[in-house]
Amino acid sequence: MNKLNDYTFYFDGGVLEVERIEGNTIYLKEKEDIELVILNQYSFDDFWDFYDKKVGKKSKLEKKYNKLSKKTREKIFYHVGKYKESEPRKQYRKNPETYLNNESWNDEIIYSKPKEVNVVDKLTEFING
Repeated sequence: MNKLNDYTFYFDGGVLEVERIEGNTIYLKEKEDIELVILNQYSFDDFWDFYDKKVGKKSKLEKKYNKLSKKTREKIFYHVGKYKESEPRKQYRKNPETYLNNESWNDEIIYSKPKEVNVVDKLTEFING
């Protein structure tokens, strides 16, 4: 039987919290519209799937990734969830090789602000042609 400590629950916005455990059932605190990924020991395949930008030489990346400590891998998964949230368009995300080589899990997450639009000015512009 697996212990809860053997697993970490991640989704595109961060880490899920466990509400309670009853027998073999784990109840998670509810989140809406999430893609749940259940990981065991932060494997490279888990990273490859979770990062969700499959470009570059997978075997080369796997060797580099497997040299990282478990604590670093944990940081990577936490950061990747936030990173994907801040840049949902995968074509604008760093390639996995760049992410690992630059140790991007240490980077600040920067969320882009939506452009402010003055509705009155836009309507006036539209009416006046």
